[in-house]
Amino acid sequence: MAYGFSKPKMKPCLGGMRHKWTFMGNVQNQRIHIGGTHSSVQLSLKGSYKCNLCGARKEGPYNPNEPGDLRDAVGVTNGHATQG
Repeated sequence: MAYGFSKPKMKPCLGGMRHKWTFMGNVQNQRIHIGGTHSSVQLSLKGSYKCNLCGARKEGPYNPNEPGDLRDAVGVTNGHATQG
């Protein structure tokens, strides 16, 4: 828990006692900070999941077997960034 904030609890599933999560695909999140003395970019890769019973959505661990990952997003080959 950072800075006293916490994620809201997931509501109970309307279709039964527990959610039945299905992986929908990988999602790339970007956060860009431009400051007076420096700038930073944060890239994260998460998985998108949907409940088969009630349609609720959540983010969770990404699936490394799905196409596209952060190396594709920043153009890295053999451990070195490529010029685009």
